[in-house]
Amino acid sequence: MKERVLILGSHQGMVAVLSQGSELPSDTLVVFLNAGMLPRVGPFRLHVTLGRHITNLGFDHLRLDQAKLGDSCERSSPSDPIERTFVDIAETLETLEQEFGYRKFVLIGLCAGAYTALLYAPRDPRVQGLVLLDLPIPASQNYWLRRIAQATHWRKWRNLLIRHFGPTRQRASVQNIIFNPESASLSVAQIQNALEATLKRGARCLWIYTGDSPFRFNALKQFGELFPDLIKRYAAQLCLEWKPRATHLYSFGEDRKDLNRSVEEWLKNSVEEGR
Repeated sequence: MKERVLILGSHQGMVAVLSQGSELPSDTLVVFLNAGMLPRVGPFRLHVTLGRHITNLGFDHLRLDQAKLGDSCERSSPSDPIERTFVDIAETLETLEQEFGYRKFVLIGLCAGAYTALLYAPRDPRVQGLVLLDLPIPASQNYWLRRIAQATHWRKWRNLLIRHFGPTRQRASVQNIIFNPESASLSVAQIQNALEATLKRGARCLWIYTGDSPFRFNALKQFGELFPDLIKRYAAQLCLEWKPRATHLYSFGEDRKDLNRSVEEWLKNSVEEGR
């Protein structure tokens, strides 16, 4: 495996690490986006361990610090922060295509990174794959029924009430470093429209939630409750997983190893077919 530091962007202000595992040229690159305000290594070095794992299997990857995050400098324009993020990604992919020959890209994002990846993908036909980890999602009606059924002990009821209705200071956690759950959610229609626009051109998606997600997800069937038509039409292109024992930040080594296995299997089944 060879790793090199790249300076990217029209302002020459973004820092990234490109990892290449094979001397044989590849036309596909996996790109890790920042998880909230965390640097390119990811929480508990998640992006490093997962990235190197897949590169050892033959999938090149890039760990990117978007503008104003990690080691990267601020970008002055455009003024809208979401548009600035999209420019960061577009300029990164353009450079990687022109200088290294990559023509297809898989975007991986945790939490805010998943939000960014999902919204960017319809804009760029070079994005042929998405790995969405704990994407902010609305609760389904049955989510609340399951929450009530799960709260069989008085302590669970107390924690449930504090989590959803308690003072902000009681609900604050390390997860807010990643993304603020109160302002995170896209609507069902926004998620469906963005994903459908990406899938209809043949792209594929691995969509994973953890049991510790700060967003309102508590059963694999919730995908079908929120997006029944999408899942029916694109069943062959969507891989859905729920990891109820994993933490949102993949804090434990076993969580990260399990994620490695899931992403490895998905890449082998989805990306290698197009090579």
